[in-house]
Amino acid sequence: MQETIKYIKQAFELKSQQCYKQAIEMLYKALELENDNLEILFQLGELYYLLKNFPRAAGYLEKVTAKNSEHIESLNILKQIHIFQNEYKEAYQISERVFNIQKTSKNLSELIKIAAKTGSIDKIKEFEKSDIADGNVVYCCAKAYYDNSKLDDAKRALNNALELEPDNEDALVLLGKIYFDESEFDKSKEIFNRFSKTSENPEILNYLGLFALEDMKFIDAV
Repeated sequence: MQETIKYIKQAFELKSQQCYKQAIEMLYKALELENDNLEILFQLGELYYLLKNFPRAAGYLEKVTAKNSEHIESLNILKQIHIFQNEYKEAYQISERVFNIQKTSKNLSELIKIAAKTGSIDKIKEFEKSDIADGNVVYCCAKAYYDNSKLDDAKRALNNALELEPDNEDALVLLGKIYFDESEFDKSKEIFNRFSKTSENPEILNYLGLFALEDMKFIDAV
């Protein structure tokens, strides 16, 4: 047991130094002593994920979830692997498992983002009505509608999100973009003028520059 702990500690030190391959070597030594240790299996999966060796990573993480179906950290990494490989159906299934284990607004937002990739508009509309839907969740629904060219739904959801969180920058920017694309320039301008000209958001600065040019304020635009 003490020897196992020694190898795991060495692995953590090497991992903190981004020496992932050397950390894996330490964990293999630990695994020889305790081949069913979930922490060792998870750390191996995470390290292979960091090395972008997704097949190896998935193999170890699936061993973890086979023993503990509610191991959130493993499920989240498996979800990311499927997203990187454009396997959105599988990613959605795992994200749904995570949400069913921990019904938080953050996990619901992640579920909505993946549902957007599969074009599951009906599911997104259900999520929008959830009891735990805060301003960010409703914004994620709006972004999902927008990405699937459902602009009326997007505008409705954005206005709802802003009722919940009036200063939600992402919601304001997206609503301003939609109005601009629909040639409702006054509405778009009103939104973007709420932001400072010293904003660090390049998208905001771009639209402020466009409106400054329109007003012939060339100095401000530069």
